[in-house]
Amino acid sequence: VQAFLLKQGISERKNILVSGGPGSGKTTLTNSLLDVMAEVVPDGHRVLILEQVPELRCRVSNHKRLLTTNTVDLRTLLWIAMRNSPDRIVVGEVRDGAALDMLKAWNTNCTGGVTTIHANSPKAAMQRVIDLSLEAIATAPYALAQEAIDWVIQLNRDVTCKAGRRVTSLMAVPAGVNG
Repeated sequence: VQAFLLKQGISERKNILVSGGPGSGKTTLTNSLLDVMAEVVPDGHRVLILEQVPELRCRVSNHKRLLTTNTVDLRTLLWIAMRNSPDRIVVGEVRDGAALDMLKAWNTNCTGGVTTIHANSPKAAMQRVIDLSLEAIATAPYALAQEAIDWVIQLNRDVTCKAGRRVTSLMAVPAGVNG
């Protein structure tokens, strides 16, 4: 059921926040979502992947990878991404004020993005996006986050399952007052 829902979410261009602790499988799941993306996006669909460390694999024929450097941070990459006419923006991991720029980008018709974040629950993941955004602005962008993020997928380590980790929650973010 979860695999079907995730494929449907990618097909419907949901913006997905993949949350969990270190080693919980965030990158592995994101790579699986990128595999689905390669199956469902139309020809010419442009996917931009922004990362600090190149860990994501993308089989979409029209994709471009942008990496941070000592002088180019994720906020700058998001600005550059918007100048590259993306259809979708995938962020390897959001860890700082770039969360605000990501939310803004996802709210400018670049739907269907995926990112990862370290958090203990879907609710904590949403709060962490807000907290990270506050590194860039003084007012919490609650409405922006609620409009930009469609789903939060929570992963946790689990020694009782074969993979050692599992999806423990798939939360749809309720539409905001204007949604």
